[in-house]
Amino acid sequence: MIEIFKTSINEEAMAYYIQWRLLQSQHINRVSFDLEDCDRIMKVEAEKDCSDDIVNLLNQLGFSCNVL
Repeated sequence: MIEIFKTSINEEAMAYYIQWRLLQSQHINRVSFDLEDCDRIMKVEAEKDCSDDIVNLLNQLGFSCNVL
């Protein structure tokens, strides 16, 4: 399952940190970012729907995150 998110992440270092945090989940296989896109796209490949957990994590870290 591939999930696409609009985020407010604008720094590469924070993207790497979030990628690392998300990959700690046993259900998430791959995370990638397109910080050049105006929507700061994050693409997550997962075994199941984790969108609520992902949105909650990013919100806790102070970022906006919405499923597209």
